[in-house]
Amino acid sequence: MLKTIDQKEAFTEIYNRYWDKLYYIAYKHLQSEAASEEIVQDVFLTFWKKRAQFDIQILQAYLAAMTR
Repeated sequence: MLKTIDQKEAFTEIYNRYWDKLYYIAYKHLQSEAASEEIVQDVFLTFWKKRAQFDIQILQAYLAAMTR
């Protein structure tokens, strides 16, 4: 049986799974910890606010493209 998760759990799972990967991408381009953290937070915020509008096939690739 599949477990139903709420939106908070879904966001937490996505955040925990991809934060470090997105931070690495941002830091590689910016060479600034603070700027990289801010970019990654903005990516997650934008993604979550507009998630219903997106037709995402591969989440990791989409988030990485947003970060770049």
